[in-house]
Amino acid sequence: MKTGQWLAANTPIDATVGVNDAGAIRYFSHRKVIDLVGINSTEVALGKIAFGEYWTTLDWLAVCPAWYKNENYDGLVVHNINKVDPKTYSICPCPIQTLIAIFKRDKILSEK
Repeated sequence: MKTGQWLAANTPIDATVGVNDAGAIRYFSHRKVIDLVGINSTEVALGKIAFGEYWTTLDWLAVCPAWYKNENYDGLVVHNINKVDPKTYSICPCPIQTLIAIFKRDKILSEK
């Protein structure tokens, strides 16, 4: 919830945000959200757009960094970090999902 609220207050209304969990973030952000796992993105789920295409071109990402340890974070600047209390995380006992970082891309990787 906090991540979505932060995005609503601190990003342009037309921002597109890549996430690894589209539920509450999408609902509370009121932004276009692309689930990098594919749950709310038909293009990702059906393999029409590769994960890397979104990862390297979205201006905003709100993800659990533990999910993406091997991804390239060049050009991404952390703007906010939210911690979820594991005791109140209702989805599962998932300790790696307790840190959500919001990144803004300072430049698209292909422009290097």
